[in-house]
Amino acid sequence: MLEQSIDLFVLFVQDHRFLGYAVLFIAMVLEGKCFLIMAGMLASLDAFDKGDVLWIALVGVVLGNIMWYNLGARLKDAAFTRRILSQQRKL
Repeated sequence: MLEQSIDLFVLFVQDHRFLGYAVLFIAMVLEGKCFLIMAGMLASLDAFDKGDVLWIALVGVVLGNIMWYNLGARLKDAAFTRRILSQQRKL
């Protein structure tokens, strides 16, 4: 039963590769590690191409790191961030 479910999932991913790569890219920008492990498993099952997973994951992680760094730098001086931090210090 589980093996049939995995085969069905792999077939679905193979049929919708572009969507899978798009989800992988967005997931790498937002989260990263968990989705990289899942993409690696799908690549080992030949649902994804290993080279494509490598490049999409690399670009997604780099852009995600840049995005989160810039967001943190902008929030560093924001009044909202100072208010949240002052509330946390009171606790």
